[in-house]
Amino acid sequence: MADLVERLAEIEKRVLQFPQDFDAPVFHHFGPGVYIRELRVRAGHVIMGHYHKCALMNVLVQGRVLLLNPDGTTSSMIEAPFTFVAPPGQKIAYIEQDMVWQTIFPTSEVDVEKIEEEFLIKSPESVAYYDALEDHSDFSMAIEEFGYSPEQVTTLSEREEDQTEMPPGWCKTVVLSSPIHGKGFYSSGGFLANDIIAPMVIGGKRTPAGRYTNHSVNPNAAWIVAPDGDIYLMALRDISGCKSGGKGEEITIDYRHGMATRHREAA
Repeated sequence: MADLVERLAEIEKRVLQFPQDFDAPVFHHFGPGVYIRELRVRAGHVIMGHYHKCALMNVLVQGRVLLLNPDGTTSSMIEAPFTFVAPPGQKIAYIEQDMVWQTIFPTSEVDVEKIEEEFLIKSPESVAYYDALEDHSDFSMAIEEFGYSPEQVTTLSEREEDQTEMPPGWCKTVVLSSPIHGKGFYSSGGFLANDIIAPMVIGGKRTPAGRYTNHSVNPNAAWIVAPDGDIYLMALRDISGCKSGGKGEEITIDYRHGMATRHREAA
């Protein structure tokens, strides 16, 4: 088994030398005591998961997959619908038919990064690869123009009295650590231009989209105000979801436009 782990690690290093640019959207579902991570991949791709620390329930909802056996022996073909418990370790598979795969995590936690820390081990190479793809600037200049410091933005963002949970059905986004500032709001499932991504403010309360969407000088989204005063996040262009293991694209807005809009409404 130790030899298999080493071989998989070497395979991962070699794979990461090539672009990881095929779509692999992820949908996040939360329920009482459970988090379901749903991965969708089209036929013809080889995928490799992170190392799982413990056995977890898995459901192949759609598709046919050639899966490497946990002991490294001849691969097994599984076909949906198929439910099984996968042992600890790292899975590698060839997608023969378009796949929808759900991994079920027994947890009441809703912070995806904390869930990953508890259940997964990510190789340093994969973390470094995807972190290197992110490069953002202009955040500090934008907030300074409105008289705020990064510390003040953090304080305002963390206020709990005006926060609310994301309503059911908005499962194509996730909150993750951001290179811009603190945590960011990421597209894990992908959006087309003019799609409504998520509600930002409902009944005067900020959702995770309202709390965590960061600034960019070249934003991929903007907020729109509904007649009832609720605010929604809309894609300005196509926004990519997760690609072969990545975070997905961070959703950003232009704080200058947003703050100016809020100031006009308050006047």
